[in-house]
Amino acid sequence: MKNKLICVIIVSLILISFIIGLTQAIDKKCLPEDQVAKQISKNIIGAENIITKYEPKLKLAQKMIEVPKGFKEKILGPLAKKYPDIDLSKSQVVLRKIEGHGDFGDFYRLDIQLIDKKGKPITFSKSGMSSYMRTFSFDKEGNLIVENDLLFIAEGYRNQGIATEIYALEEEFYKSLGVKKVHINAVSDGRAMWAKKEFGFKFQKPADVGEKWVKWLNTDAGKNWVKRTGGYDKPLGNNPYLYPREFLNTFSEIQYVKTY
Repeated sequence: MKNKLICVIIVSLILISFIIGLTQAIDKKCLPEDQVAKQISKNIIGAENIITKYEPKLKLAQKMIEVPKGFKEKILGPLAKKYPDIDLSKSQVVLRKIEGHGDFGDFYRLDIQLIDKKGKPITFSKSGMSSYMRTFSFDKEGNLIVENDLLFIAEGYRNQGIATEIYALEEEFYKSLGVKKVHINAVSDGRAMWAKKEFGFKFQKPADVGEKWVKWLNTDAGKNWVKRTGGYDKPLGNNPYLYPREFLNTFSEIQYVKTY
């Protein structure tokens, strides 16, 4: 309720400033009635354009207020129940606003730190930098978008299913927020992992992948794969899970996208 009131106040101030400016202009120029009507229409349209321009920012800011709390309750909480070594009291979810970027100028970055009960990091890289980050923004159509930036599990906690469980919990949380798309720039093992059918991702640039696929089939590696497996008798299309690991690993990175 408080957030809605803030938005209403901001919009009201914008409209009031236009009305005051319009009144002063009319008083000074003593415009005829027909010109006054045109000026009013022009200023109202101008006000609507400003409101339209900033509406995504207001919507995003309003939505982000509850994200850290929701993330901890709906993702880290269930995760800690399944993996008791996680210390919720020491783990952190920090929200940062980044200005001057994205389609509408701003985006928000979540920096998540999973800590075990001995005080050791579960999601920190060897460099000591946080390695679990998510970025929220709006696209040009006003859809809420998430970038799954990083998730690095410390060596002592790998191969326990922690990352898979995080992704499953995040997906439900994203849907509850109204997220429309999730983007991933996959590198290293992620190139083949995110191609798995159960994750439901598509290539963000399928035409580029298709072009490289045709070229790869004419390489020695591609010919050996066809000889070994018999290849496919139908076009693979934008179905990452159909492409062999050998081919996916030829990319330095692969951009995947999932649409809800």
